[in-house]
Amino acid sequence: RSQKVHKKHGHCYASRVGDEEVLASWVHVQRKHKKKHDEGKKTPLTAERIKLLNDIGIDWAPSKTGGMQKVTQVRRDEDWEGVFAKLVSFKKKSGHANPKKVEPQLGPWACRMRKLYSQHKNGATTTLSEVKIAKLESIGFRFGRLRGSED
Repeated sequence: RSQKVHKKHGHCYASRVGDEEVLASWVHVQRKHKKKHDEGKKTPLTAERIKLLNDIGIDWAPSKTGGMQKVTQVRRDEDWEGVFAKLVSFKKKSGHANPKKVEPQLGPWACRMRKLYSQHKNGATTTLSEVKIAKLESIGFRFGRLRGSED
């Protein structure tokens, strides 16, 4: 299963939710065994198995390498792109790209983008990149407060 995850995503970080949950638990156990192995303690993880896991690119210490954070950011970016696509559809239907707060999913998301934009412009580090800002602006999304809206 690790090979399938690697082939599908280009990494060996299995999600703790959904169809990869069992694999994520298994990988976690392998990491514990590897730590014991490195400490010279008895473990079912053999040198051969370690080599096989190394060959598919397992990250033995994701908290130290930052690997999982990178994957998590990729997933967040994919989620962002999915909601952005819904905003594009909303614009096609409504003629504008500025949903009100009460608009399911898009309203709260748009409020969050405006908040992140304000924080970004004030020098804070946020998940709203210049690329995302440009994408939103390209479809007419307004970052300022909307007149006559509940925003």
